[in-house]
Amino acid sequence: MEFTKDEEVQANCAKVIRICLRDEINYDKVASLHSDLGNLLLKNTAIFLYSDVVLTELLAAVRNFSKSVSKVAFIQKTNTNVLIKLAKLPPSDKIQQLAIQCLNNLASLPELQKHI
Repeated sequence: MEFTKDEEVQANCAKVIRICLRDEINYDKVASLHSDLGNLLLKNTAIFLYSDVVLTELLAAVRNFSKSVSKVAFIQKTNTNVLIKLAKLPPSDKIQQLAIQCLNNLASLPELQKHI
């Protein structure tokens, strides 16, 4: 996921991550082993702003990753800028809803709430 720029691969990788993070058992294991996953997903979101399909999967994966305050702490403030941009100027209503859900999850951390 980190090294490919192919839209289909990005969308499918994000989908697999999103589905894995739905289940609490998988969530704990994946999020603990890959604490920087939220940052990777957000960085890729900034790269694929032109693709609604990829954005949908990446944002849904970010939403699932950011459901735990302990994991939100690993997300860098600068990486949240893409979410703010998508919430303000979304390419579609669905993307805006996902961006807002992600921002709401991230706002559970006071440092990020101030930034947002």
